[in-house]
Amino acid sequence: MIYEDENSAEKNQILYELRGDRLLNMSTLEFERLANEIDKDVVIRVSKQITMIKVLLKLRSWKSEIRKLSLQGGILINDQKVDQLEQVQLLNDKYILLQIGKRNVRLLIFI
Repeated sequence: MIYEDENSAEKNQILYELRGDRLLNMSTLEFERLANEIDKDVVIRVSKQITMIKVLLKLRSWKSEIRKLSLQGGILINDQKVDQLEQVQLLNDKYILLQIGKRNVRLLIFI
């Protein structure tokens, strides 16, 4: 991911550090605070009716690229590799930490 300035990269670094139990044990308040602290282009608010494939298509152009990344383990949802994009678990019934490749991390908020 290309950042506009160094401060932006530092602010968003916390997304890369969220792993395992720390991520799974975050409260709704902590997620909201995180969403307010990081850059707005990293936070994506989507409807709960939208499928993960449609969310990924907003970030990547081709279904074949998404499928290839998924098969190669290049898509992590809540710090876990996923085989089935339809069966993702929301954290606190609202949040997903999505990582595509090494440097593209987004916080998804389902409303």
